[in-house]
Amino acid sequence: MFLEQLYRFNKFWCAAFVFFILVFVVINVKWGYTATPVYQYGMFSGTYHVGDTQQVYQLYAGSTFVSPTRMSFVQRDELFTSIAKFKQLEAVNRNIVNTVIPFYSRVGIGRFMDPLQFQNKAGSQLQPWLERRLARILHMSGGFTLSVKTQSFVWQAGKMVPVSESKIDPILAAISK
Repeated sequence: MFLEQLYRFNKFWCAAFVFFILVFVVINVKWGYTATPVYQYGMFSGTYHVGDTQQVYQLYAGSTFVSPTRMSFVQRDELFTSIAKFKQLEAVNRNIVNTVIPFYSRVGIGRFMDPLQFQNKAGSQLQPWLERRLARILHMSGGFTLSVKTQSFVWQAGKMVPVSESKIDPILAAISK
């Protein structure tokens, strides 16, 4: 075991290493930050290149904008990652339909295939889950309608500048009432 070998080699460095691990565990548990370079070796191994434009998701509870700063990093990641993965899932499903239907048509069974068979019902399940989760995170009472909008931004002079209006994304329209 690594810790046992380190303890036999040098007690000071073993204690320093254990203290380092405990500090990061406390940071993760107490404040909800994701600060684990020990477990994710290589997370800072390369330069992060910012693309031309970045899509930013905006949550609205009814007509009220929900600021992401009201949530911890973990809660924010949970909500926005779920939305991004849903959008990715819908795009993959659309690609499956566009790939499979022509093949089935050549075989002669394409007319029996319904594109809706390739679409799952994640949108109908995601909407109520997002509303419940957002209400729990922000200590809000239920009864609001959640809508998700996207807006494009670009980095200029060290800050994000909007380059498009905030609008409901067509793929996310399934979860925005």
